[in-house]
Amino acid sequence: MVRSIAPLTALALLWCAQAGAQFQPPWPPPWQAGQRPAWPTQPPTTSRAPDYRLSWSIETSSPYVHQPVLLRLRLSGDEQPTRIGLEPPRPGTVLLRRLHTEPPRRAGDGTTINTLVFALLPLRPGRLDAGPLRLSGSHAGDTFEVGSERPLRLRVRPPAPGIEPWLPARALTLTSSLTPEGPVAPGEPLRLRLELSATGTSGEQLPVLADQLAGVDGIRVYRERAQVDTRLSPDGRQLLATRIETHTLVAQHAGRLLLPEIRVAWWDIARERGELARTPLRTLQVTNGAPPSRPAIHWHPAWMAVSAVLLVLAGYWWAVLTRPPAGRLTGALERVRLRILGLGERLWAGLWAGLPGGWRLRLGLLRARTATTPETWLARLAPALPDGGRRGRPEVVAALLATAPGADRTALTRLVARLEAARYGAQRVVFSRWQRALARRLASGRRAHRPARPRRRGGLPPLNPPD
Repeated sequence: MVRSIAPLTALALLWCAQAGAQFQPPWPPPWQAGQRPAWPTQPPTTSRAPDYRLSWSIETSSPYVHQPVLLRLRLSGDEQPTRIGLEPPRPGTVLLRRLHTEPPRRAGDGTTINTLVFALLPLRPGRLDAGPLRLSGSHAGDTFEVGSERPLRLRVRPPAPGIEPWLPARALTLTSSLTPEGPVAPGEPLRLRLELSATGTSGEQLPVLADQLAGVDGIRVYRERAQVDTRLSPDGRQLLATRIETHTLVAQHAGRLLLPEIRVAWWDIARERGELARTPLRTLQVTNGAPPSRPAIHWHPAWMAVSAVLLVLAGYWWAVLTRPPAGRLTGALERVRLRILGLGERLWAGLWAGLPGGWRLRLGLLRARTATTPETWLARLAPALPDGGRRGRPEVVAALLATAPGADRTALTRLVARLEAARYGAQRVVFSRWQRALARRLASGRRAHRPARPRRRGGLPPLNPPD
């Protein structure tokens, strides 16, 4: 039986070999060309870039020229981008300024929505086509760029005639405040605060008010830095603008001085008509509060020497008494010390009032020499001035000329004017350089006023002078 099966087995193997040679599979098996069969693996995964979409909405599509309107861009996508930036629109059409970026939020379908708020300013009237808006950004190290499906097209209205400068807004108010109130003395500074508040415009478009204060008769105006602000309203639907100007006013003489009316013309967008914001006229009552002049006191040179010795002794005992006491009798000694200090202050005030005017001026200039700011310099010199510095620049120049009669009045007036400008914030002055310039002027003035000494001729007279 084994012999009968063997031929059948050989025939079957021969038939399978021929069938295998004729059959070709449609794909090469993985173990051909000397390869070993491998276990089946999963197909490789490829990273898919996030899909972003851009849409926009605008406050109005028919604004006036130079009227800022709010533009909102909404970027929605599967992932949160790490950076978002706006590509510039077509040149010569509009200007865009980024105001606010709202926190990202999730929509119902799971997409992330980022909202960017811009202020759009049309540059010229007519029909403007800024083209599709485009945003660029990055996510996970890769950059992307997306554009809006619909372009930005505006119908810009021209400015209304009669409004110069052109200022479109939805609301505008002008307020002013002047401190201190009531009568003032010549040379006493006053603070004028002007505030412009508007809705529907930017702070950079609000006009400068300092030009309307120029040339006021009898008042010198020092302008400080203005505060300009542009922001969104709390509900995010309107544009708010503020401009605050602060001016220091210094009256030059006594009398009734008139502050002019401040006016701002603007165009009401809602009512489509011109409006005028104004501040009322103000009258300043400037009184000459100088105290009655004291008669001049002429001291003998001997009394001047005695006064100097007394000043040295007073300074010594002042230093001794100002030291805090110690011991059992601390309270009693403290009361005695305070009484003596009060008596010393009254004696010093009386001695200071009794000093000649020239001495007071020289001591005041010596005290002012160590000042580091214009305010400190004027405060230290004021007690030595006849009117306490209430008359401002003329009084300071007259005091300087009294100590240096040969000095140039024009140069001293110019130096004091620079000091006043630095004090009220209208001009920046390097104070150490200003002090050196003043010292040079005073020194040259003292030298010019000093009388020349007569020259002594050397030698003896002739023994036998000719007849």
